Amino acid sequence: MESSSGPEKAQSAAALEVNVFMKNNITDAETFGMAIRRRRKELGYTQSFISDFTGLSVSFLSDLENGKKTIELEKAISVAMILGMNLTVEPRGEYEQ
Repeated sequence: MESSSGPEKAQSAAALEVNVFMKNNITDAETFGMAIRRRRKELGYTQSFISDFTGLSVSFLSDLENGKKTIELEKAISVAMILGMNLTVEPRGEYEQ
């Protein structure tokens, strides 16, 4: 399987972003990071501001927003909470995939 690049990758990322923000389904580190970035920008915060406020490094925040898969869950949850986001885990519907 060939990996996407260029316009195809951009379209894929755009489609993923629309899916994340319309349905609010977080399915992996990438969609979680996209939701965090979007909310931070909606609030007008910089990564540096969040870093100063939380004591978390800008590098950590960047990794979180970029979907790095080895992010520490507790820290990721604290960033979401600081941004005023609710995190809910619930069973998928019978017909949902």
